[in-house]
Amino acid sequence: MLFKREDVIERVQAVPAGIQTAFVILFMVYLLSTSIVQYVYGYIVATLAMVEEPSSTAILRTSPVDDNDPDAPLPPYSDKEEEQKAPLIQEPLVQQEVLLIKQKPITASLRGTVRHLKSRNASPLRGLKEVVLYFVAFTLITSVFNIVAPGNPLVQGFGVIIAVTGLTRLSMLWTHIVISEPSQKRWTQRFVSRKVAKKALLPTFATAMFQLATPIVPAFVYMALNVDGSLRVPLDEMSPVQRSILGLKTLVVASSGLLYFLCIVVPSSIALVRVYAALLPEDETPIVSFDRTFGGLVVPESEGGNGKLMLLDAWQSFDWNARVRLIKVWAKMTLILALITVMFLFGFFSLAMVAVASINKN
Repeated sequence: MLFKREDVIERVQAVPAGIQTAFVILFMVYLLSTSIVQYVYGYIVATLAMVEEPSSTAILRTSPVDDNDPDAPLPPYSDKEEEQKAPLIQEPLVQQEVLLIKQKPITASLRGTVRHLKSRNASPLRGLKEVVLYFVAFTLITSVFNIVAPGNPLVQGFGVIIAVTGLTRLSMLWTHIVISEPSQKRWTQRFVSRKVAKKALLPTFATAMFQLATPIVPAFVYMALNVDGSLRVPLDEMSPVQRSILGLKTLVVASSGLLYFLCIVVPSSIALVRVYAALLPEDETPIVSFDRTFGGLVVPESEGGNGKLMLLDAWQSFDWNARVRLIKVWAKMTLILALITVMFLFGFFSLAMVAVASINKN
């Protein structure tokens, strides 16, 4: 049953003001809660998971040698004559064993990561001010290109690349704030120098290009498979073979976009965070353990290197254990968001039932 627009407006206006206010408040709380979850777990914890490399602790175990053990080490004498010349009181032989214990990653647990941040006097919402500043600056820059060439995707895409590349130092600042201990410096004093930022310009530019190409790849596949040509024939006039071919082409187009996103966009975005982390100033202390040299790939300038990490090297040094840990962070965040959504849908439904009962009563 369809309602006229006037009837809908009249019914909405018939809802008591208290219930309308409750709807607005509930919706605002939903937006706020989901935004906090996405920022804390999807940005802060995920970024820490992208750079964390669990430390290892070496324990030296010493035990006396059993003389009856056939595998025991030989005494430091080659013959009886040397043994007779030795002092009568000798230190007993001991054997040493090195036990290497790998610490559990902090980011293996969402709650554990938040507790770790709080124990270091670091807010789980750290870097929020820089994110807002980045969003404002990005919007202003891209708006200029939208005004100059409205509706031109090529110019607007160029504007996005200019904005992302031009704000490299601000992106690095946010990453460094997230992965380092709280600092007494003002946030304006924590910007890296332009000389250091130049080392991250090319990876930032490449990542922006990869992200912009996300809708282009399936569009190219769409044209290459001539899907338009297949659609010229009405569906009801297609043979079963033609329908199967059309369905297969559609699946290939959709899969190409998904595969490109998972295999190119996501890895490059993770690698870019690691590139930024490699440029963390030496006077900044990481809040989670990670190898500043990334397995020897980063050679400081003082040792004859360039002090930077390439995008491909940054991804290859991100081992499978860390990748699985990051996927788990995203999966847990998605589950939390789903649970919050279900709870608030139940709240909205309950309010709607109260509103309907109130309207019918009147």
